[in-house]
Amino acid sequence: MFFKKIFLKSKAATLVQNLLELRSEEGVFSGNPQKVATSLVQKAWDDRQSSLKQFTPQEITLAAAGLIAGIRGENYTDPNVNEMLYALVLVVNEVSSNKNKYDSCFHAHDHLIIEEAIELIESS
Repeated sequence: MFFKKIFLKSKAATLVQNLLELRSEEGVFSGNPQKVATSLVQKAWDDRQSSLKQFTPQEITLAAAGLIAGIRGENYTDPNVNEMLYALVLVVNEVSSNKNKYDSCFHAHDHLIIEEAIELIESS
């Protein structure tokens, strides 16, 4: 189980990294996408530890949780917050566009995290 969770965090961080690298290549994301992505996913993991004992999130859900953590984090003045929001929009669009695929593997907590992401996007 330990290695499964490490692998899950790694896959989620890679997804976030890839999304941030798109913005970095366009010149609008400053910073190291890999370091930021790893930090965001770890923060989400740490912040949601109590609920993660009850279920294992899907990779895309953990990526969304990491982006939420970055957007809502203590460092809201981070110049990259808009790029994190853009990446979160892409994640939510992926889930919405492929609803049947994700509905079959999502737990209730996965849906709650995606709903949280939608609410954050709508309020921004």
